[in-house]
Amino acid sequence: MKKNLLPFTLLVLVLWGISSCSNETGEKKNQDLYLPDSINTEGMSQAEIECFSNPDFICESGLAFVRLGDYVADVKLSSLSDDDIQDSVQNGNGFEWLVRTLHLEDGKIIVEGEFIDQRYSNDSLLAVSKVNRIRVESQKYRTPEEIHVGTSLSDFLEKFEAASVQVFPLTEFESINIQVGSQKYIYLVKDAGNRMSTAAGNEFSIDDIPAESRISAIVVM
Repeated sequence: MKKNLLPFTLLVLVLWGISSCSNETGEKKNQDLYLPDSINTEGMSQAEIECFSNPDFICESGLAFVRLGDYVADVKLSSLSDDDIQDSVQNGNGFEWLVRTLHLEDGKIIVEGEFIDQRYSNDSLLAVSKVNRIRVESQKYRTPEEIHVGTSLSDFLEKFEAASVQVFPLTEFESINIQVGSQKYIYLVKDAGNRMSTAAGNEFSIDDIPAESRISAIVVM
C-alpha cells in the first residue's frame, strides 16, 4: 500500500515545488520594481505599475512624481528649487484653474488643476484643486514606447500604424493634436500660423504633417 502512495507523494512534492518557485519569482519581480511611496497601486494594471517604476516614464495617468487626481499644491520635484516652481491662475470660458509650472533645464512640465466655475471660485477652492492635465515639454521624460519631446514624426510612425492615428487641428493654439488608438496620451506638433491645417482643409490627416516634424509636447489628461 505504501508503495502505491509513493508516486502520488512525489507528484505532490514536485507540484508544490513548482508553485513555490513561481510565487517566489512573482514576488521577486514585484520587489524589483521601485515605486514611490505616494503611489497607490490599488486597481492599477501591471503595465501601469511597471511604467511607474521608471521615474523618467510618462504613464497613462501621469509621472512618478505627479499623477492625475493629485493635489496641484502638493506637486514638487526634489531637484528643483522654489524659484523653479511657478504658480498662476488661468481663466477662460467662465472657469478658473490653478496652474503649477515646473521649470526644468531642458523645458517645462505644466500641471493644471480642475476647472472651477468663476462665479464660485476662490483661493480656498483653488488651493485644494486636483490635477486635471499634465503637459510635458521636456525631452527627459518619455512614454514606454520611447516617444518624447523632439521625436520626429517618421520615428513616431515606426512605433504605431498610421491607420490607428487620428489628428485634430488646434487652431487656437497653432498645434496639431495626435492620438493613437485608445491611448490616453495626446501628442502635439506645432503648426505655426496653422499653415498645415489650413492647406489640408477638412481632409486633414497624418499624411499632411511633414515627416521631419517633431513632437513638441506630450499631454496626459
